[in-house]
Amino acid sequence: MGGHELNFLDLTLTLQLDPTTQNVRASFTIYQKDTYIGVSIAHDSTHPPSHKMALVNHAIHRLLHLPLSTKDVETESRIIQHIADRNGLRA
Repeated sequence: MGGHELNFLDLTLTLQLDPTTQNVRASFTIYQKDTYIGVSIAHDSTHPPSHKMALVNHAIHRLLHLPLSTKDVETESRIIQHIADRNGLRA
């Protein structure tokens, strides 16, 4: 962290200078704190299913709408699967 990177909410914004055009290019990655454990609402709670799925739905929406690299899409897909498994949301 530092220099040309900024963590803001759940994103890391990186600014890179394109050496050929001298333009600054922004790239995004998903940021999660080191203390994040991926637990949302217990699967056996009495919360409505829509509340239980909110975290996974948000993560999928973010994955589909951010301009992420192929590597970051694969990483985030694994994290979403882990969150779903950890919260008992397997179909």
